[in-house]
Amino acid sequence: LTTVVGNVAAALQVEEADRRLRVVKLLGRLFYAQSSDIGVKFASCFRQWSDRIKDADVTIRKQMARCLVKVLENKPDLRQSATKSLVHLLEDPVTDIRVEVVHSICDLASEDPAKVSPDLLKAIGNRVSSKSKTERKDAATGLAQIYQTHYSKPKLAPINENEDCEIDTIIKVAMNLEMDSPNVHDTLSWIPGVIFKALCFNDTVDTEMRSRVLQIVDDVLLPKSLSSTARTAGIAMIMYSIKDNENALKWFAKCLSERAEAQAAVAAYLKAREASRQFATGSAEFLAANADAEEMLNVIVNKY
Repeated sequence: LTTVVGNVAAALQVEEADRRLRVVKLLGRLFYAQSSDIGVKFASCFRQWSDRIKDADVTIRKQMARCLVKVLENKPDLRQSATKSLVHLLEDPVTDIRVEVVHSICDLASEDPAKVSPDLLKAIGNRVSSKSKTERKDAATGLAQIYQTHYSKPKLAPINENEDCEIDTIIKVAMNLEMDSPNVHDTLSWIPGVIFKALCFNDTVDTEMRSRVLQIVDDVLLPKSLSSTARTAGIAMIMYSIKDNENALKWFAKCLSERAEAQAAVAAYLKAREASRQFATGSAEFLAANADAEEMLNVIVNKY
């Protein structure tokens, strides 16, 4: 077996890209197979294979990304090496490769965050500032889902299930005083800060990013399915986690302020519409009141 694996690994250096790809696939299956320990026993061959993350051929680098995620998922002894390679691929010059790695890592972390190291998650967080619109949106969305599934949802559950819970419970949750594990704060609580900093992309730079962040807030970070008390505790929890992140705190405060302004504007519009109905349709008073309401609506549409 030593001779066979060594000979196969040597073919990673051949000039023909199609042949290198076949070898990458074959060794990948051997290295990530749950019943195999070849990657550990033949460490030098595994390193040679891992070096294909720098291959000139894009298809080979894409295949490496897929295999390395499988290694991360199935082989704890090779996880550290696979993590290092995936961090490198997150800086690949080809956007499609980076986006695929972002998707795969976020999916794996959503299923089992223990299989994804803090360094790799933070490398995903760095992609929120990518020049690629797709990459930064997908990175922000994936991280938010991980945060909700493995951090905010379980921590807010006692409050959501019982709005009459003790105030001490709410304070402990809001201030991150009750940890599910010693490292949970370090590995996941930083995520909202990265997401809110993405609000720095204005409509001139990226018309969709701002909308995506607001959607993340409403559907993932602070979903409407939570009770009002749980959502309030969730807001406090986010604020506490970003209290030392001046930039993120600024954008979070701006988000809340604009949301409050929008709610006030909508309330004023509805009040104006109701006021117009006390006048006879077509009367001068009705037309004036209706014009005021329409002007308010136009401001809401154009501003928010």
